[in-house]
Amino acid sequence: QYGNTRILSAQTAAEMHSRQFGLVASMNGMDLGFYQESRNGLMIFGHGGDTVFFHSDLHLVPSANLGFFVSYNSAGREESAGTARSYLWHQFLDRYFPYKPPAAAPPANTAADAAAVAGSYLSSRGWETSFMKFASVLSEARVTAGADGTIEVDAFKGLNGKVKKWHEIEPMIWREAGGQGRLAFRRDAAGRWEMVVDFPAVVYRQAPFLENGRLVQTALVVIAAIFLLALVLWPVAALVRRRYGIKLELGPMDGRMRRLVKLACAINLAVLLGWTIFFSIAGRQPGNLSDQLRPVLDLLMGLGILGVAGSLVVIYNGLRSWRRADRWWWTRITNLSIALAGIAFIWLVFSMNLLRIGRF
Repeated sequence: QYGNTRILSAQTAAEMHSRQFGLVASMNGMDLGFYQESRNGLMIFGHGGDTVFFHSDLHLVPSANLGFFVSYNSAGREESAGTARSYLWHQFLDRYFPYKPPAAAPPANTAADAAAVAGSYLSSRGWETSFMKFASVLSEARVTAGADGTIEVDAFKGLNGKVKKWHEIEPMIWREAGGQGRLAFRRDAAGRWEMVVDFPAVVYRQAPFLENGRLVQTALVVIAAIFLLALVLWPVAALVRRRYGIKLELGPMDGRMRRLVKLACAINLAVLLGWTIFFSIAGRQPGNLSDQLRPVLDLLMGLGILGVAGSLVVIYNGLRSWRRADRWWWTRITNLSIALAGIAFIWLVFSMNLLRIGRF
């Protein structure tokens, strides 16, 4: 309201500032267009927002007739604007509304609770249907349990850059050591854990086994290593044969398969390295990436299609080689290893949607 003019009725405004949804009753929930961010014993609601260059925060405290707005015109060094705006607001609250969280005795089974919730968690604020799912999986949060019942979440760090420690204050609710931040864990409809944070616009879901970031990262490294070794060892083997005067005798079919396997390994290695480089560059580029980097994406996805076709070739060659008793055992193991890498490559490409550009 300004003067005698109202944009919203008092009832509508009150509705926008009231809780509409929350996964855990004692945690902050969502209002309409605002989210709750209660702190220092005050009911607070607000909203933060980011563009390519501007990073802003709005906080409203009705009981104190207070509004607080801050905006930065750049992300800052190492994207510090996000941390700085929260720190500024928290320091403002501590200065004018001092508060000490009440002491809480940990539950008797806190060590068991911590062990139960340990694992990998995917942010709900991510991608599922485009190739950017790869980035979501690799940036998942990992919860580790301490022997004393505390937990650490590698995605949540303090201003000193160190991972925060959390103490259980109620069954399945942890509070930040030396702070007010809270984490709550609950089971979803499928029985998997959800990690609920005080920022209600995001929830972290326990990652399925095949979407575990460590598994995917390990698979990526192992697959790339096998293809790279295969490419490196072929000329090495040729030099060894030349040194000892051994002639490589292959039939027409074996010769063609050998060349196709080499080509497939080279293409698949290029695909994996290409995506790795792409994500490292994309993370530093502002603007609409799907437009700026479209030629790169088209190239990577075209190579990915060739890589899948090539993987079918190396799988066939591995099975064909393993069934032939006349082949040297080292050759059979090598071809089988490449075939297994081909199977893993196909799984990685399709599970991470690396053939789907979509929107991001």
